[in-house]
Amino acid sequence: MQPSAESLKPRSSATEAIAETAIVAVVDTETTGLDAHDEPISLGIVLYEVDLPKGGLVREIDAYYGTRQPAAPISPGAFAVHGISAAELSGKQIDTSHVLALLRQADYVIAHHAEFDGRMLGQLFPEIHRKRWRCSYRQIWWTDHVQVANRKLDTICAALGVPRPSPHNALDDCRALAGALFTRTGKTQRSRTFLGVALSKGDFPVAPAPQPQARRSSDTPKKPVEWALPTYVPPTNTHKRDMLIRLFVYGMLAILVGTTLGFVFTH
Repeated sequence: MQPSAESLKPRSSATEAIAETAIVAVVDTETTGLDAHDEPISLGIVLYEVDLPKGGLVREIDAYYGTRQPAAPISPGAFAVHGISAAELSGKQIDTSHVLALLRQADYVIAHHAEFDGRMLGQLFPEIHRKRWRCSYRQIWWTDHVQVANRKLDTICAALGVPRPSPHNALDDCRALAGALFTRTGKTQRSRTFLGVALSKGDFPVAPAPQPQARRSSDTPKKPVEWALPTYVPPTNTHKRDMLIRLFVYGMLAILVGTTLGFVFTH
């Protein structure tokens, strides 16, 4: 029997009550590739209520998974990772109203690669750049608490015993990341979670997606760049300087010749 949302909420007691909570959106995207022209093709969001400052789970509020047909082609490298084909995405669209409703509730947004996911999501939801972001990849020192060879989500989940039934499915990756984030950094329930560690950090900067340059109109073609060596322009006093140099050289030659002839005739 699945536990209800209420059963997941920690019980308050006289000694330990939840003083404050926050809403955290865990997000993940799969994309057509990694370059600036690439686009998101799937989106996962899970919204949680958490207690502060330790970052423990209070309840899951809502979740969303959606796909969309991109204008950019899916690169072979991206397809090798997520296995989503263009045919599967034909005619698909993200439920914009649902996503916005989730994001507007969130006090914080966290992703394992916030810079990348923020850039991708910003193409569809520009207002997401105004949210308070955290990056679980760059702002949590996982090695302080668990032995891992790297900070990849696969590695972290394996070390913490968090199941990953469908890696690189955006929603499953959100739940896997949440499982890692809600793990306590210590041995007791009084210790902070990894999410609590992330929330204690400063806001992570997520830059808007770069805007494509406006095209020039056809009647004003771009002038090709001409590569040429710069023209040498001699200084205005070149003639006077050359005359002085010549006089000095000729004078030295005359002295040398006179000295030589005098030496020859006197010996």
